[in-house]
Amino acid sequence: MLLVPLIAVLALLRVFQVSRAEQAVLRHYALVAERSLQAERLNTEGEHLGRLSRSYLLTPSPQLLARIESSRARFDALDQQLAEADLEPSERELVEAIRLTDRQARDTSSALLAQRANGVPLERLQAHLTGEFQSARAALDDRLHALVRLERERMERLGAQAHAVMAESGDTHLFAVTLSLVALALQALLSLRALHRKAASEARFSGIVSLAADAIITLDDTQRITLFNAGAEAIFGHPARDVLGRPLDLLLPERFALMPPPARVSGGRQRVLGRRKSGEALALDAAIS
Repeated sequence: MLLVPLIAVLALLRVFQVSRAEQAVLRHYALVAERSLQAERLNTEGEHLGRLSRSYLLTPSPQLLARIESSRARFDALDQQLAEADLEPSERELVEAIRLTDRQARDTSSALLAQRANGVPLERLQAHLTGEFQSARAALDDRLHALVRLERERMERLGAQAHAVMAESGDTHLFAVTLSLVALALQALLSLRALHRKAASEARFSGIVSLAADAIITLDDTQRITLFNAGAEAIFGHPARDVLGRPLDLLLPERFALMPPPARVSGGRQRVLGRRKSGEALALDAAIS
């Protein structure tokens, strides 16, 4: 009987385990997706900052300088968010490389921007633009693109893993729920059969008691009558409905009724006196248990 509910419990436990694994994978996927989005934004802002810097070097203006400073602030904020994230070693290495390369590109760019702001002709800076500045920007762009590729690859791997776990979760849920329902149905069937057996046994006992010619009387702990069969009705003259729930004293001569219960109830077969409804005393062979 205990095996059936045990199977159901084990099936539900497996569902719980798979559900926890599914939640863990989805949480990890959400974190990686967020980092991938941050990397995309950092890359986009870095490219935008590079275009603004080149435009300023060609045609300096206060408006362009303000836009460069605004873009630089956004880039720094995104860079700081990534640096403070819980990164894996490969991500951490790339982020540190980006920060180092950005500092080098920033130093080169700041020096050229300052010279252009001071009126240095573009022709005198051409060698620096096509050399140091272009190399620094290219190195920064390469590292930003590498970070974006890394995050995209991680998202693809985790996406495949999440799909696999969710597929397993669906199959496990279906199997476990089906198994649990079958186990519960089987348990209900076994319980119903046990109840039917008990009811049949009680019915057989009740039939035997009711058809017995001998008087069969049962008492509770307070010596009150709980069973009074047809044989007892015929012998004592009381209908069962009149004696059920009443004290045994009703069926005993008055002198015995005054005695405490232990004095008149004992084991074995013995000769006792009873009292009919009419008050007539009668001798009985009683087996008291």
